[in-house]
Amino acid sequence: MNKSIVPSAIALIQLLSLIHLYYTFKYGSSHIPMVFIELNIMAVCNMPVLVLGYFLHVKSANKMRIWWVPIALAVAVIVVLLITYLIMFVNK
Repeated sequence: MNKSIVPSAIALIQLLSLIHLYYTFKYGSSHIPMVFIELNIMAVCNMPVLVLGYFLHVKSANKMRIWWVPIALAVAVIVVLLITYLIMFVNK
């Protein structure tokens, strides 16, 4: 069995979520901050990805480089959310 299926599937789901987020941002309703809500949900869903990445990549004996893609996407989503919160806090 190919061990790169799990990180590839996670990365594919993350990319599809980011595409949906962009589509919602571009063509969604402006009455409800749907993009901000979806970004929060994506950040919460990416927390287990970071935990999986820690246990399956960082602590493993044989490291697979493919794990860096879902880890990087998860970190990017969380950093964008934190920057958004920071901007909202500064503009309060």
